[in-house]
Amino acid sequence: MTTEAKARLSAVIPSLLLLSVLAIFIAIAFAPPARTAGAATTSGTDPDAVRALNNCTAYTASHDFETQLSGTIKAKVFGIPYKISVSGGRVISDGDAVSTAESVSAFVKAGIKRKVSDGKLYSYDGTYKRKNFSYSNPKEYSYNEYVAKFGKPELGLVKYELNGNILSAVKLSDNSFRYTLEPKRAAKYCSNEVKTTLDVNKSPVYDLIEVTLDTDGKRPSRVTIHEIFTVDKFGGTRCDAVYTETFSFKN
Repeated sequence: MTTEAKARLSAVIPSLLLLSVLAIFIAIAFAPPARTAGAATTSGTDPDAVRALNNCTAYTASHDFETQLSGTIKAKVFGIPYKISVSGGRVISDGDAVSTAESVSAFVKAGIKRKVSDGKLYSYDGTYKRKNFSYSNPKEYSYNEYVAKFGKPELGLVKYELNGNILSAVKLSDNSFRYTLEPKRAAKYCSNEVKTTLDVNKSPVYDLIEVTLDTDGKRPSRVTIHEIFTVDKFGGTRCDAVYTETFSFKN
């Protein structure tokens, strides 16, 4: 396999996971991510925040790591509020990746797993039985098929297209920073998965994407995402999702 091909295929992991609640949908954005070092920003941003983002993006691109995921998703359908909790994580090792997101509640019991192994891309559906999830046989995709169905599943710090799409970068403290992204462009590829999973004709409309990055001085320790978007389902379903990935590195 050429270096270019390996680079493309090693950057594959889920961009956005979606779970449904009864007859309605709740969207779960898993946190896979952009493995592109360097994030161009608009003017007027804090230089320390820009530097931290670039450093952490580069670090995740060149080191194996694991994450633990936790989050909540809120939505209203016909005026009825729903709240779902999700857990999971990722394991990134030597170009291979496994990611899971699972939710168990009175409303939904669902799991999704994605895998990259030896340059091949797979997706699995989870079934909850006897207090455990079991997963279906994998379905394999080519790189182009995967992008068309699930979006550009790059690997690294965050799932979004960062280059040129950072509206603000704020330093909250010495090791904590917040970034507001241009939602339409930053979520360009995430939209594919929402559209495919919900089987809708229109792409979702993102109103807000905020990324809060906590570091240990050189590496990411935690990334918290806040998304608000609307999908053309049941007359328009608005979702508000907050989820956090906690990072640990092998070296």
